[in-house]
Amino acid sequence: MNVSHKILFGIVMGACPFGVVMAQELNENVRVEGVYKPEIIRQERLAAFPLRPEVVPSLPSLSYDEKGRLIDFGNTLTPMAATVWNAQRELIRNRGYVSLESGSYLNSNISAGYRFIDTDETTVGAWLQYNSSSLFSLGSRDNGDRRYRRRYDASAGVYGTHLFEDKGRLSASARYGFDYFNYYGVSPVVMDGGLERSFGRNIYQAANEFNIKVGWDAQSSKSLLWRAAAEVNYLGFRDLLLPKNETSRLDYLSIPGQRETDLRLTGGFQMPWENGSRIGLDGAFDFLMYSGADRESVISTPAENYANLTLTPYYGFRRGLLNIRLGADVDLTFNAGTEGARYHLFHIAPDFRFDWRKDCVGFYLHVLGGSELQTLSMLRQRDYYMMPALLNTRPVYSPIDAVLGATLGPVAGFTANFSVAYKISNHVPLGEWYTYWLEESHNPLSGKWDTTAQGGILSADNDMTIKGFSISLNLNYKLAEKFYIDAKGTYQNQNKGTGYFNGYDRPRWTLDCEMGWRPAKRFLIAAEYNLRGVRNVYYNIPAEQGGNIIIGDMKPTIGVYHLPNYENLGVKLQFDVTDAFSLWVRGDNLTCRTNWLQPGLKTEKFAVMGGLSLTF
Repeated sequence: MNVSHKILFGIVMGACPFGVVMAQELNENVRVEGVYKPEIIRQERLAAFPLRPEVVPSLPSLSYDEKGRLIDFGNTLTPMAATVWNAQRELIRNRGYVSLESGSYLNSNISAGYRFIDTDETTVGAWLQYNSSSLFSLGSRDNGDRRYRRRYDASAGVYGTHLFEDKGRLSASARYGFDYFNYYGVSPVVMDGGLERSFGRNIYQAANEFNIKVGWDAQSSKSLLWRAAAEVNYLGFRDLLLPKNETSRLDYLSIPGQRETDLRLTGGFQMPWENGSRIGLDGAFDFLMYSGADRESVISTPAENYANLTLTPYYGFRRGLLNIRLGADVDLTFNAGTEGARYHLFHIAPDFRFDWRKDCVGFYLHVLGGSELQTLSMLRQRDYYMMPALLNTRPVYSPIDAVLGATLGPVAGFTANFSVAYKISNHVPLGEWYTYWLEESHNPLSGKWDTTAQGGILSADNDMTIKGFSISLNLNYKLAEKFYIDAKGTYQNQNKGTGYFNGYDRPRWTLDCEMGWRPAKRFLIAAEYNLRGVRNVYYNIPAEQGGNIIIGDMKPTIGVYHLPNYENLGVKLQFDVTDAFSLWVRGDNLTCRTNWLQPGLKTEKFAVMGGLSLTF
């Protein structure tokens, strides 16, 4: 699952039927007082397995610039809106939190954060997150050595905002992350220049990442609203291991891993009118620079610097709980792709949004699209153990990304969201093969993996076009503070180029279900079940192994391998000693199932974790 190891600052938003949507337009500013909610990270699945994309309705929110506030409602027998004017709501403004957790296989998580300044005008704070895993083993090698998973992720950040009265809000943030881990499915010795280079008992990798962002949101004028931000994001790997030739895995080169620097500028303006109409323009410019991964590599062609400019002009109309936006996404891309197969300069896609809500019933239709930049950062969100270099910088282009949905609730504590989505994605990179590719002799699924496919697994043409439907149903029920259940399921008819991209394993069925019961005010019993069913991973079969010879627009021949279902059943017991101090213990994979995140990488079976959290 693709779970970010960066700490989240959460706020309790109340029982609004569809949630308060963060502002996508310049005049939709929402400020709700809340408490810190540190994210408790399940270490055994941390960022190694891609999360399925969520289809989230961005239904219209009321303008809270004046005097609208959120309140909580208990369960009622008649539907009623959860947002009213001049309502009061009591929330505890916790300025700090600490969360500690440890358990099986020396898995541990540490989260902490504190707001040093916390006023209506100024907020300054810092946070840190540390996750580690040391003792999970794949088993013994032929020489008797055991292969352990080693993973140590640390990140920290600072942030601040200040509101200049009648002018605007200035915000800034900085974060740094360092990851040190091993490819735990790979043999421990690498040959470098004919000499044996030992990595101890494992082949280790290190990655550095930092991000700095400064933004301004102008609020001084009612006739012209605007915002602007500048951001720098860096991700760099220490090593890139490659074979000296395409047919041998017995001799490797170890060269510097790739470094990526993304300079990003974003901004926009909007002109509102009295009748609810508005026109605006959003824009984003990315300039990506690369180093490392030298050309001595025989398989990987180093990524070249490239740039992308996205402009989105639009017309919008809002009246009551009706919100319409009609626009277009225009992309200008320079030097992306590989030499001889550049990504086209000009791409255009629709940007249409229709949202309507009355009482507890809502409908929405979004017809979107555009280019998703293929970057190291994007690929690492999908696969923590990715190849530490880009084979191709060609963006993923979606001429259409549409979703039609309906929402209901809350009605007596019940809410529901049903949606049907259709998406076309061109040049989706195929991944999750790097660890397996490094260890040709390792057959994790009892001979189901054909090692003759190695030549096509990591290549610049290892992508495909995917198009198809996604059906999603989310159900939620809450009985005051006594009981809750939250279930999210999707179906996508996945078959090579038919389907809806929801991770490299492309499951046909996904289900995430959680329920909790409080037999007493301070005691919680919760259970969780996760399923990714009918999973397949794909690759391009090279010409020398029977695949198509790529000439012009001819498509590669797609190979497919089946992965077993991913299933997890977990329980959690939590005792709230006070309103600010909690203790818990939880168990994962109670059925002791062998789960594979990707070829060559499995997770532990039964695992137990315990922890505590304190807010202050």
